[in-house]
Amino acid sequence: MAVGPNGEFPQSFMENTPRKAHVMLVEEMHREGINIRHLGKIRKFATSQLLKTAALIEMIARIVKIALRKRWRDEMKNSPKSGEESYKQVTVRYLNTVLGNGQKSKLYWQFDIKRELNAKFSGALEPNEFSIQYSLKTDDLSVKLFKRMQQLLGLELTPPAQKYSNNIAWFQQSRPLHSMDLVSIN
Repeated sequence: MAVGPNGEFPQSFMENTPRKAHVMLVEEMHREGINIRHLGKIRKFATSQLLKTAALIEMIARIVKIALRKRWRDEMKNSPKSGEESYKQVTVRYLNTVLGNGQKSKLYWQFDIKRELNAKFSGALEPNEFSIQYSLKTDDLSVKLFKRMQQLLGLELTPPAQKYSNNIAWFQQSRPLHSMDLVSIN
């Protein structure tokens, strides 16, 4: 089932997905024939907070994936002989901007992520969420977002880093991730 002519989603999807939010939202969307670009509309029309959060996490994770892959391509173009360590540093630097609690991260969440969400996913944000005073980033969202980013990007962390990344306090640092925490990027 695809999205209807007026942008409506199959009733079965909107009713059943909240119960299945622990299942990959994307798999459910594909199963129902709904394109990923409609994640913003799903979030907009969802009545379940669980579904709204799952959609937000998926949209942000995809934005991060696209931005990080661009950074990897730029690194390859600018330093063709660079090794895995330089890619790890690029990854850690960007992920600290996304996940950390420093000034650069705060600006990223106030402006950049909202602009990208609005550009890539129609209806992703409520009018009040565009305000610079409104923060999309919460401690709980950070933990879930990082787990999803690890899946999308194929990031393998050291066991201690994996353990710490489940702790909300880890994301309250300006730079929670260090290059030695990253074992590999697959």
